[in-house]
Amino acid sequence: MARVTKLDQNEANGLTSGEGGPFFFPEDRPRRLVLIAMIHSIQQMREASPAFRHVLLKSEKKRIVGVIAFVSFFAILAAVRIFVLGSAMSAWTLVAAALVIAFELGLFRAVNRSVYSGKDISNFVWYFSSVLECLFPAVGVAFLASTRLLPDYRPLATPWVLAFFPFILLSVLRLTPRLCWVCGIVSALAYLTAAYVVGWHFSPGPSGFTVTQTAVKYFAFLLLITGALAAGVAAEIRTHVEAALHEAETKHQLKQVEHELQIARSIQQSLLPGNRLESNRGRHRWGLLRLEEIARWPLDLGPGRCNRPRHRACDPGFRMPCVFSSKLQCAR
Repeated sequence: MARVTKLDQNEANGLTSGEGGPFFFPEDRPRRLVLIAMIHSIQQMREASPAFRHVLLKSEKKRIVGVIAFVSFFAILAAVRIFVLGSAMSAWTLVAAALVIAFELGLFRAVNRSVYSGKDISNFVWYFSSVLECLFPAVGVAFLASTRLLPDYRPLATPWVLAFFPFILLSVLRLTPRLCWVCGIVSALAYLTAAYVVGWHFSPGPSGFTVTQTAVKYFAFLLLITGALAAGVAAEIRTHVEAALHEAETKHQLKQVEHELQIARSIQQSLLPGNRLESNRGRHRWGLLRLEEIARWPLDLGPGRCNRPRHRACDPGFRMPCVFSSKLQCAR
């Protein structure tokens, strides 16, 4: 019978390789599926790790503090423009900022409670908060911008447009690239919707597209690209955090193994024969005798006699160690 090799099976199945290239066999597919499943399970284990979860929650707390600080600063500048400089910007801006700050304070309280109680927060909360934060500048562009601006230039000249970028950048601290993508996509779509509400339309005129028509599209793509960049940065930071936590866990496990080995070594040494004698070497108080003195004891090999020291066991003030009592006790 002719011997059938994997090369022949591969050629029979129509799977060939290039010059020096690897061969892919049909039976290797389950192995690849198992490997992919193992990698996915490892990622789930890392996400479920208490240390990694604690890092995510601490980073979320810092992100919430950043959002509150930015919204507060934005509200203060808006108040200065409205009440000091006489801007036509709507005073409802302060109300919208207060609502966002109140929501972020509630989210901060929930995250802080999760840190101390150990309970997980639903993923719906993270996505909902991301969408709500990105809708805050969109509402400002659509309804709270200055009425002195022309409708075509209102989506471009209002400071509400710049408020999209801090929310996208702060989403990096969540260490989840998907949330960064969500922020970028929602910001771009919300900005286009707000511009359409104001009066922007992407329809060419007799002389083609105007400057405002193309600029709004341009701003929307900038928001989307910013979200993609934030997702890449979040993924890189997450990789470094996971590596640092893995290294810390490995060092902790090595220290535990070393501690257990030291305990086992001490137990083993305590069980060795003669260890009790060695532990008494050099001690001569409380009635314990030196091993050197025991070696210099005189021997009396007479009939009915035994080896005895210079002192009898019945002498007052003499304490015979129990280690030697069975061999060194002499007859009265």
